[in-house]
Amino acid sequence: MEEELISYIENIISNEIQDQAVEGELAFLSLSSKIEQNFRDRIAVKLQYSDICDQLIIAREYKRCDLAILDINLSPILILEFKACYSFDLVMEKKINEYKLEIEKDFSKSAEKFPGTPMYSILFITHSKNLIPRNLYGVVKYHSQINKNLKLYDNNESRLNDEGKSNFRNTFPQIEYGNIIQNDIAFDISVDLVYGLIKKR
Repeated sequence: MEEELISYIENIISNEIQDQAVEGELAFLSLSSKIEQNFRDRIAVKLQYSDICDQLIIAREYKRCDLAILDINLSPILILEFKACYSFDLVMEKKINEYKLEIEKDFSKSAEKFPGTPMYSILFITHSKNLIPRNLYGVVKYHSQINKNLKLYDNNESRLNDEGKSNFRNTFPQIEYGNIIQNDIAFDISVDLVYGLIKKR
């Protein structure tokens, strides 16, 4: 059941969310704010009304966990935690360590509250492929870090993105990456959105 649920959740993330979004919607949301709660809610709704969860219960913010899938006796069978970052975060050792600690804290919390229950962390990574113009400062979040790091990589956005994902794989070797959107446009800025799925070992 665990593998079937995770496969379905990955399909929601990598296909259904994009299919049901208007052009530019996900780029806009991910540039203007961190996106994990928005995606958590979309996933929860899809699960609640899916055939695969017909005999299951979907609970948001369940005992301080982002999302839980429960059986009819309200026993958890799968726990999900969500985080969001930007590609520039994953080329900075300090930020990598911050996310590592947050994810490991979620793993420890899950193990304590729900011993033996499978738990996954899902990290959403926003990647701006263009510099943010001055007129969008304050509209696009983290514009200064986006611009700083793109310039450090000589505007080679692909190398910045690839290096960040590689760095985080060094931290969590079990991470599996997938694409959500590629070259979605908001504010005339091209955005890729990637997810990383990390299973608690």
